[in-house]
Amino acid sequence: MKANKVYFVLASILGLACGPLTTSGCAVDEPAETAPEQSARGASALEPTVKGVSELRARAGRNGLLRDEPATVNFDRVRAAFEQKQTFAGKLGIYELAPVADSTVTLRTRAAELGINGEIVKKLNHAAISDGVNELRIGDRSGAEIFLLTNLFHQGEGTYETKSDEDYVALATRRAEVVGKSLPLASLYPYKVRRYKNAVAENEGQPDITTYQIAVAFNQSIDDLPLIGSGGKLVIHMATDGTPVGHESVVRSVQKTVKELDGSALSDPRDAQAEVEARLARRGVDPRQYRVVRSEFGYYRLGRDNTQNVVAPHYGFFYEPVDGVSKKVIEFVPALKDSSLRGIAERDVSENDARKAAHRTAPDARR
Repeated sequence: MKANKVYFVLASILGLACGPLTTSGCAVDEPAETAPEQSARGASALEPTVKGVSELRARAGRNGLLRDEPATVNFDRVRAAFEQKQTFAGKLGIYELAPVADSTVTLRTRAAELGINGEIVKKLNHAAISDGVNELRIGDRSGAEIFLLTNLFHQGEGTYETKSDEDYVALATRRAEVVGKSLPLASLYPYKVRRYKNAVAENEGQPDITTYQIAVAFNQSIDDLPLIGSGGKLVIHMATDGTPVGHESVVRSVQKTVKELDGSALSDPRDAQAEVEARLARRGVDPRQYRVVRSEFGYYRLGRDNTQNVVAPHYGFFYEPVDGVSKKVIEFVPALKDSSLRGIAERDVSENDARKAAHRTAPDARR
């Protein structure tokens, strides 16, 4: 009798790859990561000063992954400053991002640079062009760019043997220098590597797991601090042998300084957590049924389906349900105590929330 086979896709990918502009699917996040300083010492033992991305990169090496360490380490150092009744030492500010150009104009320029010939098609929230194999999309709201080799993207054969993370980062760096010439590449650092996996199980046996595609993510930094949230990422997609099969970018340069800040402008992260949990309670989420598994500090960047004009320091809190069943909760809040500065920092989020609410309530609403 012919064996019954069940196919699974075990793709652990970035939130950047989830949304209306991509053909890839979404999967469960990796387990929360804790920075070495966060797990090894209490906040009161830390120096109340910024630990820059550049310092962490020097320790990790050119192709070493920093993951979430820059955000978690600096959250702990801000907390240490408040516990020690000192002022967090580090350059900070509120910054205006470079404006997003008309998507069709950008698409025409980028298609010429990437050698894509075809008709530009305007979609609901992006512009697209394809020559049958190469496909390029530019988002209207964030200027996000997605490029796919449609005959190779998520089409690779599975393999048991893959390269090291460092080797994939080196290959992705070279590709980024080609496709990201207009990006502030000096501000990007190796963030995470994802391996897309297939699993085949015969007759309900143990699945045979192979890797068929790789994604290398680079994250952006400002003031030597990380960007947190789903924006500010460049992702290079590759076959397991390192052949490029696509890329995604939600990276924008800083255009000008709105307000220079220092550590005296920051709010106490303990107050910020209390604010977040009060917000959750108002939404009917009982904070007592969740535990914080990661806390971050950095510049908050929204994802590709959102408009954003400014970036400002934020705290991020990552909650997991105590029962292990309910959904995870991720909340960001401005790390600023002055109400006028908070107003500037919250304006983009408020406008995006209002837009989405209007779409949800409109007849035949689509996003």
